[in-house]
Amino acid sequence: MPRTRFRFGEVEASDIATPSLERIANRIEDRGIVGYEGNRRGTRDVVLGNDYLFFDFEQEVGRDVNEFDENDDVVQVERYFVHTMRFLLLDNGRYAYESTRKVTDSDALDYIFEPFQTEYDNERYETLNLEQMRSFYKSRPKIRKIKVEEIGQKDPNPSWPDEDLADLIYDAGEDTDNSIFSVGRKNNDLKNVEVIQMGLLSFHIYHLLGHAILKEIFRSY
Repeated sequence: MPRTRFRFGEVEASDIATPSLERIANRIEDRGIVGYEGNRRGTRDVVLGNDYLFFDFEQEVGRDVNEFDENDDVVQVERYFVHTMRFLLLDNGRYAYESTRKVTDSDALDYIFEPFQTEYDNERYETLNLEQMRSFYKSRPKIRKIKVEEIGQKDPNPSWPDEDLADLIYDAGEDTDNSIFSVGRKNNDLKNVEVIQMGLLSFHIYHLLGHAILKEIFRSY
């Protein structure tokens, strides 16, 4: 099943007041596709709401591919492909963007701020705090899967007593690089498992999959 990963951040103009969402929307719609072959970029499907701006950011990305030439020899040539990234900007400067190969939030922000002839400062959020994680957990009807990478310092050992395993999960936030919560389907549900309940108290979520709750999580920062 395809999975969508969103990342979060915050931005403001460096030397002028940050332009309003309406001004940004008008500029990017008027600007269209800019750049030369191999570096063309622009936006499509711009949607302006009361407190948000949503659009598809598109950028050309180069890739080396093998092709037959006129002599039927295999040669390597560079071809350009369009990569699309969904981007959500709120009126308080916070933003979310779809993780897309070879396209970053800075690419979209450069495109947004260039017409205003100003630099910008942005900060990417790397973690969700405990309260945000608890809010996500409590708001889901089911939790089907929890994935944790690099949990604790100990090597795997299936003979661990239950209390040691519980302690490891409880303290996982200290050394966890990546945690993924999957919203459940059918009858799979981890929500009432005691050891998971304990672990949730100290998990730090680095990547949150799914966009149905994107705005709610985003607003809690």
